[in-house]
Order: sequence, then C-alpha cells, then structure tokens
Amino acid sequence: MSENSLYSQIFQLGFVLPVQLPAQSPSISISEADLHAIVEHLTPLYEKSIVKNPDLTTPERLLGLFSYHHQVVLGEFVEQREALQKMQNVFKQHLDVDHQDKFSAPILNQLWLVTHLWLFLQGRMNLDYSLANDHATQVANHLTSIVEVDSNKLRCELTQTYYQGVSIYQATETKKPLWKKWFDRVLN
Repeated sequence: MSENSLYSQIFQLGFVLPVQLPAQSPSISISEADLHAIVEHLTPLYEKSIVKNPDLTTPERLLGLFSYHHQVVLGEFVEQREALQKMQNVFKQHLDVDHQDKFSAPILNQLWLVTHLWLFLQGRMNLDYSLANDHATQVANHLTSIVEVDSNKLRCELTQTYYQGVSIYQATETKKPLWKKWFDRVLN
C-alpha cells in the first residue's frame, strides 16, 4: 500500500486495531480483514475528497469520511436490528447452550470498528469529550439490543479509543515549538 493510502493514513495517525472483544462478547470479533473491507469501500470517497478538498489535513479528511461512514453503518444497523434480533432468537431457541453464542453478523463488526475509528479521530483532533461520549452511549445502547453485554461496559470500551486519540494529540502538540502553536492558534 502506498504511504498516502487510506489504510496507511489511519495507522500513521496512531490508530490501533481493537483486538479485545467488546466486553467479552462472542457476537463481535474484529480482524484486520474487517478494516481492509472498510478501507476498500471508502477509498474511492477518500481519493475524491483529496481532489475536491486538497487543503484539509489528514485528520480532518478522515474525521469527515468516518463521520459520514459511521452514520451510514449505524443507519444500516438500525434497519437490520429487528431481523438480527429474530435470528438471534432462533439461535437461542433451537441450539444447544454451547452453540448459542455462535451468532454473529457482519454489521455488528462494522459498527464496532467504524465507531472505534470515528471516536479515535475525534480524540486525535482533541474534540469535545461529551460528543464522543454521547455517540459511544448511543452505539452501545443499539448494540445491547443484540449483544448481551452491559451497555456501560461497551461505552467505556469505545471511549477508551477516544482517549487513545487524545493521548496521541497531546503527545504531538507538546513537540511543537511555541511559535508554531501560536501561529496555529491565530490562524485557526
């Protein structure tokens, strides 16, 4: 992959793929392949945004891209939620206890991963925590309708990614010379 590819840009900003399952839920499992699928889907839009808005910084471009994609995926999840609940009920009613936790759906993985990316980018840009927390709460509440885990545990796991972004933001900001910080503040 090229240095300027969407995939590379995500990791150059410091994103780390969440390897821990959300609150030990077997219904959601994230892999590198999930990220590749999202990147492949968003690359044309990413490349178009480079041409249309060359003045945006990488974090700004990715925040816009993942804000859009998060809303799309969340909308798809909400549309599919009733069908997912019915499928999950079939698993519970007709399978042994040992196999009931095998229920999984790609939309769960997508929503979990896209939300992590989006919240990371909000933290990476040092945006307000209350907005990130509100969205983490919203996604956690939606997921708990399918994933049988406490919504507060899910929210906490999502906001950890926000704080990882904030930590990277603070580390990069402290390395800037004072004159550059002053110019950034005046120009923005």
